[in-house]
Amino acid sequence: MLQIPSHVKWRLEDGEMVVFDPIQGKVHVLNAVASKIWALLDTEKVMTDIVEELSGRYPEIPTEKIRQDVDAFVRELTQKGLLKSDDH
Repeated sequence: MLQIPSHVKWRLEDGEMVVFDPIQGKVHVLNAVASKIWALLDTEKVMTDIVEELSGRYPEIPTEKIRQDVDAFVRELTQKGLLKSDDH
């Protein structure tokens, strides 16, 4: 399962998630869809749940495209140290 590290802080501001990593001293501003994914990650949902929820919210987008986009976003967050796998 993926987790947001305890040192990472965030808040929703004007419909965008503002994420702060005090270790790296960086602020990241997420767009509306990325903010929704972030919020779902905070609820300890697994990737399948996130893809299913987004597929229901955006039925005009093929599920496989959503899955690819979520996977890419999660990889990016992990590379930036904003997400970690609980098995590491």
